[in-house]
Amino acid sequence: MVVALGDQGLPWGSIPRLALAWLCTNVVRKRSRVVELGSSFERFFVELGYPVRTGGQRHRHLKIHVERLFSAAFYMDVDKWAGEDKWERNVEIWPVSKRVRLWTSRGGRTAGGWTVASIELSEPLYEAIIERPFPINLNAIKALRKSPLAIDLYLWLTFRMKGVRRPLRLSWAQLCKQFSETEGLAGAAAWDFARRMRVQLARVVDVWPEVRIRFVRGGLLLMPSQHQVARRPVKA
Repeated sequence: MVVALGDQGLPWGSIPRLALAWLCTNVVRKRSRVVELGSSFERFFVELGYPVRTGGQRHRHLKIHVERLFSAAFYMDVDKWAGEDKWERNVEIWPVSKRVRLWTSRGGRTAGGWTVASIELSEPLYEAIIERPFPINLNAIKALRKSPLAIDLYLWLTFRMKGVRRPLRLSWAQLCKQFSETEGLAGAAAWDFARRMRVQLARVVDVWPEVRIRFVRGGLLLMPSQHQVARRPVKA
């Protein structure tokens, strides 16, 4: 769950999803908690697949949600092994950032005078990214940017397919628990959820033709698939 640490509000929609995917990719590539964001908001937005003009409504919208992401945190409910056949439940807060240097409108410089903006990720988030990375195709996510649900489904499938060794059937009820705010949908609401999932999964298949999924009665069938991005060894 994502929580807001300041008074800027929660990030929502495709923009923070793309920005976080971009950050994770660069963290894994560079093995550094500090990631440079570029010399301007405009250049950073181009990296995310959003070419914009300075000062427009779209520019302000993108800027707000990027700043909301950087000031947010993940509320993690973690089960940890406590020994002697016991598990203990831990609630942890993982801030997205420890320090952020952003741009201002004064000559394209950042608030602290730097010409290149950057973000330093919090230690718990950085460790989680480094310890459990999985390859994603940023261009595929950019192509799905008009639908937050399609981005979520692409990332979920990319992660989930790692462990699929034989056909795996998932019911709409199971998927509803993960992709809907309301559990136990029935009647027209359940039918509408299945319809939306079919539409957005078809978009995912468009950008990832190698993924093998099949719609079956009452749900979805996952079959072993070729990863869209080959896993490369990460340098220690």
